[in-house]
Amino acid sequence: MKKIYRAYFLLLLILFIVWYSFRIYTNNILIIKASITTYPYAIFHSNDIVWKQPKKILMTATANTFEDLASWKADIIFVTEPNSYQYNLMNNSEKKIWLIPISTENVVVLVNKNNPISNISSEDLKLIYTQDKDWSDFWWDNKPIISYQIAWWNWSATVFEKLVKWSRINAQHIEEVYMDKLIDDLWNNVYGIWYAFQTFFSNMYPNDNLKIIKVNGLDPEDRNYLLKSNIFLWFDKDNGKIKNINL
Repeated sequence: MKKIYRAYFLLLLILFIVWYSFRIYTNNILIIKASITTYPYAIFHSNDIVWKQPKKILMTATANTFEDLASWKADIIFVTEPNSYQYNLMNNSEKKIWLIPISTENVVVLVNKNNPISNISSEDLKLIYTQDKDWSDFWWDNKPIISYQIAWWNWSATVFEKLVKWSRINAQHIEEVYMDKLIDDLWNNVYGIWYAFQTFFSNMYPNDNLKIIKVNGLDPEDRNYLLKSNIFLWFDKDNGKIKNINL
């Protein structure tokens, strides 16, 4: 009987050690969250930034990443240019937030493949988004230009607004919540124009019915290409879970 009790006790001890070790392991797993646009950067850079530490990389809606960092649902986030709301959210969270630029991303201008336009100036791009223009202004069809934009609270919108420095939105403007929906809309509208992050369009949601056009005569791969945005890493400096960080 004593042997049975001893074996039972050893079994419970082993189960406790396994449970406790697993709990320590899971409690030390870093939760890294990224928007759709920045997810490839999170995958690529995470192992270089955080060494020898278990991590889980999750993709979430752009609008949720800052809320998750502020509410301890994420330890590190990868984002593009934040707007004033996100800055205020972090400033009011009583956390010592570090914002580190880690890379740059091209913002590309997209049109339907049946649109003959192959180049646009940055000034004309601003006019398209701030005035009611026709494609006849660009030596094409006498049809209104339908400009598309991601929802105002999305960082992608913040980036583009900063780049084109607009003061108003034209009457033919269409706003969507999701980038993939915008690409589908543009696919079905030969008179539309939109912008997207190059990584998202080229690698994550490509569409052969759309094309990237030059800006100021330059392809996105050109070193002097104008439309660029920073990719940022945000984290709480006092977060004890983050160890061996390399920045």
